Amino acid sequence: MTISNWYAASSAQELGLSMWESIVCSFAGQILIAFVIVLNGRAGAKYHVGYPILNRAAFGIFGAWWPTFNRAVMAIVWNGVNGVAGGQCIYVMLHALTPKIADLPNIMSAGSAIDTGNFIGCIIFWIVTAAFLIRPIPKMRVLVYAKLAVYVRLVPAPLTL
Repeated sequence: MTISNWYAASSAQELGLSMWESIVCSFAGQILIAFVIVLNGRAGAKYHVGYPILNRAAFGIFGAWWPTFNRAVMAIVWNGVNGVAGGQCIYVMLHALTPKIADLPNIMSAGSAIDTGNFIGCIIFWIVTAAFLIRPIPKMRVLVYAKLAVYVRLVPAPLTL
């Protein structure tokens, strides 16, 4: 469950679906994606063959550069999308703590899609994300368990509306 899931459900509601219809559509989409992801990982799980080898088998030695390049570009794009969404979330939290952040003078150009407050949120989000990327994954086990506890507690919350 990520912020993009909430964006998808709220966009579906904006297009006219009810809350339950948007939840069902989002859940059905997640099931379809999970099915495709499981199928994608089957060859590696069954035959213990890595992604580069499967690329070379499917596209040839030189053709395997395309899926690798495509995957790298999509990772960069998706990192940008998550960075903007996370920056907006940080801005909303900062605005809740100090509403004066909305009164900051805008140092961005008039044609840009971001203002100073949202830019500050993006920078803070990027710094926090970079700090977590430096730390090894096994040392963050406590955070994974905390995330699970919060997730289990918050999932039923929309059902009480």
